[in-house]
Amino acid sequence: MSLKAVLLVFAVCLAHTKSFKVLVYSPAIGHSHCNFMGKIADALLDAGHEVLVYVPVHDADVLTNGTKRAPVLRVDVLDDPFLFKNSPIKSDPFSEKADMMGDETMQLFAELSAQACQGQVSNKALMETLRDHHFDVAIAEFYDYCPFGILKLLGIPANILASAVPMTETIGDLFGVPQPLSYVPSVFGTSTDEMSYKERAMNIMTSGIWRGMLNRVLDKENEIFRRYYGSDFPALDDLAKKTSLAFVNADEFFELPRPITHRIIYVGGIGVPKAEKLSNELARVVEASDKGVIVLSFGSIAHSTLLPMEKKLAVLRAMANFPEYTFIWKYERPEDDMQLFMNYTNVYPMKWVPQVDLLNHPKVKVFITHGGMNSLTEAMTTGTPTVAIPLFGDQEHNVAVAVKRGVSVFVSKRNINAESLTAALQEVLQNEKYELNAKRMAQMVARKPIKPKDLIVKWTEFVAEFQDFSNLDVAGRDFSFVKYFLIDIIAPLVMIIITSVRQRPFITRIFASVPAEMAAEEPRCCNHGPGYASPKDAMQGPRETVIFVACPRFDSDKPDMLATVDVDPTSSTYCTVISRVDFPHARDEVHHTSWNACSSCFGDANVKRTHLAVPCLNSSRVYFVDTTDPKNLKLTKTLEAEQMLSHDVGFPHSGHCLADGNIMISTLGDAEGNGKGDFILIDSETFEVTGTWVIGKTAPLNYDFWYQPRHNVMISTEWGPPKVFTKGFKMEDVLSGLYFFCI
Repeated sequence: MSLKAVLLVFAVCLAHTKSFKVLVYSPAIGHSHCNFMGKIADALLDAGHEVLVYVPVHDADVLTNGTKRAPVLRVDVLDDPFLFKNSPIKSDPFSEKADMMGDETMQLFAELSAQACQGQVSNKALMETLRDHHFDVAIAEFYDYCPFGILKLLGIPANILASAVPMTETIGDLFGVPQPLSYVPSVFGTSTDEMSYKERAMNIMTSGIWRGMLNRVLDKENEIFRRYYGSDFPALDDLAKKTSLAFVNADEFFELPRPITHRIIYVGGIGVPKAEKLSNELARVVEASDKGVIVLSFGSIAHSTLLPMEKKLAVLRAMANFPEYTFIWKYERPEDDMQLFMNYTNVYPMKWVPQVDLLNHPKVKVFITHGGMNSLTEAMTTGTPTVAIPLFGDQEHNVAVAVKRGVSVFVSKRNINAESLTAALQEVLQNEKYELNAKRMAQMVARKPIKPKDLIVKWTEFVAEFQDFSNLDVAGRDFSFVKYFLIDIIAPLVMIIITSVRQRPFITRIFASVPAEMAAEEPRCCNHGPGYASPKDAMQGPRETVIFVACPRFDSDKPDMLATVDVDPTSSTYCTVISRVDFPHARDEVHHTSWNACSSCFGDANVKRTHLAVPCLNSSRVYFVDTTDPKNLKLTKTLEAEQMLSHDVGFPHSGHCLADGNIMISTLGDAEGNGKGDFILIDSETFEVTGTWVIGKTAPLNYDFWYQPRHNVMISTEWGPPKVFTKGFKMEDVLSGLYFFCI
């Protein structure tokens, strides 16, 4: 193809590529936040769009704009541009006062947000200047609700929310994302998705505090907009809900799995710049290291110079324990503390470090970090394991996730000492799992099918073109608490159940009056009956129409049997055997029978009497007979002696069904016929042995037993050992003490 033809094709393609005007709303609240928003701007600029980065200055110390190429409009919006300096997060980041959930920090945050919002909304010339750009789409960092009102004033038809931290509960609320606090941790908490009871309670509290604080900010900002633009100005949270998408600074391979919707786009890694070659001076330091390099940085807000002196010395003592490694420490004013570093020859304090360039160098072994999202993302991208000392904000959450992913070791800022740091570094350096996990994660991030930059560009263009994304709204977002959690359905059901339980004696009496004919048709059990309240009630209940009789045959080679006897005086077959089942073996010696379910199985109303268990004293077998049709008995299963003897029990005698779904049968001896008081447990559905049962002191002998589950009482009697009574009863054995008499 000729050059002319190539140029023609390029011109046609360019003509069909629409360029959009994009406003990037990037409040200056921290270098990492501006860096994240600036990289979004650069990605869109590279794609051929017209971009303006608008930076309302919340913290005058933040001088960066994050972008390398896009035009920037910086505006001071606070009465006191250094108001944020009063925050413990800036002034004392290593103390416990530097807590995002602390009262002082939250009050300052609310005041700063309200001041910044008023500083913009009241500046009508600024609003007019921005409106004149006629932006097609806006991307605003969700720091508070003010941007949504401003975008409404600017008449921008579509907007995207951006979060420089992982997805917060307020973003989830705006998009109607389910957020079960049992496994979705607050971004400002310390837990992962596997929480103890205490951690779940703290998660509820942390999430509630954060929501409450933002609601207070929302009320103030609503009042500001209505003061300047009329009482009918829309509620800011309603405007926020119309946001098309959310770009969240999180990577799906690092962040914890949680519910999201189609409108949540993970773009973690967009803020990571391309690694450059190290300067000659820094390269010499790195290459001169014997075993490798360890980098230490607490980020852009928390300066190492603010570390208390005892903690600085603790850090240096820990570094001295690894003389074969070189430590590069981001230390904002090294010239102030040159005496401090003089005796530590393997430590290089630097006012600024090219973090990504360093982490990308193969000689860097560990990154000691504060756990900011950008820093951890850079470590993840370069495959560098970390020792993490979270200070405030989302950092504790980020570090908890990194620890769970096996790429980091946690050190509390309350416990910065030589011992804790030495132990953490030894763990990461000596346990290869951290490096292997970090390298694997770096490979996964590098090979993702769709890069964060492409996601940002394509979705921004899509939003600018189609604008309205209401077809992706989650219906449950606007449900009431009662409707969302089905309280209106669950509450009546609970009341019905409670009422039914309280009326049980009445229901029992109704079933007790059922005629004998109906009783014979439906085997009874638990809530179905008998379940009588007392023996007197049982005596007054309808009489049985059939009975089942175990029939042993002594001194005969014929097998024992189970028979059904008609005991209904009105029946034509009264007092006759109407069905029988002959067992397959002789000399079993059947004695008693036991139902698979009985009146005490009140735990399950669906259980019914369908089978009889027939234990065999001589053979140690147990037969199970289907009695569903009393006129047609069927042998359904045989539990062979080996299954019982494997539990060192045998010679089964008496059986009872239990409320927990087991059949319990007393056993009179062990496998060798010695006396051993025990009970075998059999599942009432599978008829398999589940184990043995002995509570309290084991009786030397066993025989019959009876229990009353409603009073938690059981009575067991003794007899003699099998090796004695199987030879025939002799009075001299009784006199010799071979039979026992205890209860």
